[in-house]
Parts: sequence; C-alpha cells; structure tokens
Amino acid sequence: MFPVLLKVVVPIQFSKIKILLKNSDLGISEIFKNIFRDRLNMAGENKGKIRFILGEILKNEALRDQVVRLWEKELWVEAVRAIESLQKAGQIRSNLKSTTVTRTMLSIIMAYVLAKHVMGSNPKWNDEDEIAEIFDILMNGIGPR
Repeated sequence: MFPVLLKVVVPIQFSKIKILLKNSDLGISEIFKNIFRDRLNMAGENKGKIRFILGEILKNEALRDQVVRLWEKELWVEAVRAIESLQKAGQIRSNLKSTTVTRTMLSIIMAYVLAKHVMGSNPKWNDEDEIAEIFDILMNGIGPR
C-alpha cells in the first residue's frame, strides 16, 4: 500500500497543487481560493482514505519521513517560489518571509479541510463564504478597522 502511496498517489496530488501554484498571473486571491477548493474537493471524495493515511503517517516514522521529504522536494519549493513571485508583483507584502507566508497559507487550508472532512462529521459550512472570509482575514487581519 505505502509504496503505491509514495510513488503514485502523493505525486499526483502534489502535481495538482503545483499546477495551481503556477497560475500566479491569476493573482493571490484566485490562487489561494483555487487551491482551497481543490483540496476541499479531494478531501470530500477521499475521507476514509485520508483518515487511514494520516493515521499511518502518524504511526510510521519511516513513512512520515518519506512523505516529508517528498513534500519538501516536490511541493514546498514550488509553493515558496509562487509566493515570492506574488511578492515581487506587489500582491503580498515583500517585508514578510516567503516561507512564513507559504506555511501560513497552506496551514490555513489544511486546517479547514481537516476540520471539515477528516475530524468533523461533514459540517454544513458554506465553503465559498468561508473561503472568502478566511482570505479576507489572511490579507487584512482580524483587528478593527
């Protein structure tokens, strides 16, 4: 199971995200929302598999190390590069570390997806409204205006 996971499933999922990251001409809003929607759809279609895989990754250190290495090699560099491109284009503040921005954005997406499809009982959230508000918080903060 795990060799297939590492050789087929993970690279396919990473390649989907990499394609979405390469659309930096769409701007930060569309990139963020498109990745968010893609991950929600993928998780909604594969809830049981994701729960199983996450459980195995948590229990199996060798598998976890391989997934982390694949993540760093195949996806992380591309994601940081996309953020740096958006910083140069003036869509994201350039005084922020691109790695921190990347980690923040991906963490927000992963947390929502996990809360909705893996940990929860499929709450009846309006994803489009949630994505829009999360993006607003990401870009403008939560402090009073």
